[in-house]
Amino acid sequence: MSEHFQGKFEAELKYHLKRPQDFIDALQLAGATLFISKNDETDWYLEHPNTPFPAPSISLCVRKMVPSGINLLIVKGPEQAQCEAVKIEDAEKTVSMFKTLGYHCILNAVVSAADLAHSKPHPEVYLNAAKALNVAPINCVSLEDSRNGMIACKAARMRSIVVPAAEQFNDKCWGLADVKIASLNELTKSQLLG
Repeated sequence: MSEHFQGKFEAELKYHLKRPQDFIDALQLAGATLFISKNDETDWYLEHPNTPFPAPSISLCVRKMVPSGINLLIVKGPEQAQCEAVKIEDAEKTVSMFKTLGYHCILNAVVSAADLAHSKPHPEVYLNAAKALNVAPINCVSLEDSRNGMIACKAARMRSIVVPAAEQFNDKCWGLADVKIASLNELTKSQLLG
C-alpha cells in the first residue's frame, strides 16, 4: 500500500500551469517530494432514500485514485471546511456494501483534465463529462469556483453556478454565470434547475 499518508502535508494543485515542470522543480528544490503528478479519481456519492443525513450539507463519498492505489471513504460537512477521510482497501467492494445496506449512488463519473489537449477555459473537460454521463451539455449544471472553469462551462453551453472566493465575490467577471452564491450551503433546487 502507498506511503501517501506518512507525510505531514499535501498540496493539491487546482491551477493550470503553463510550465508545470518548472513548478515541480521549484517545489523539489524546496524539499518537497512529488507523490503522483497525474492521479485520476473516481468518486461514488451515496445516499439512503429513507435515512437522510442530519444536514443537507453532509455528503458521503467513496473515492478510488489511480495510479496511486489510494482508496478513501470520505464524509464532508456539515461545515464547508469540514472533511474526514479514512483509507479503505477496496473502493468497489465498499460501494457494493453500501448498496447492500440500501444506499444508492447519486453521482458517479470519471473525467480527468490531466491528459486533455486543452485545459480550462476550453470546454473539453465539460464536454467529456457530459458525454460520460450520457447527458446533453445544455441539460448539465456546473459548480465552479474559478473564472476559467466558469468560462469553460459556458463555452460547453451548460448552466453555470459559481461559488467564488470571498475576496473575489464582487468581481464583475462573475456576470457570465447564471447564479452566484457565497457558499454551497446557499444552493437551492431552483438554482440548480433554473
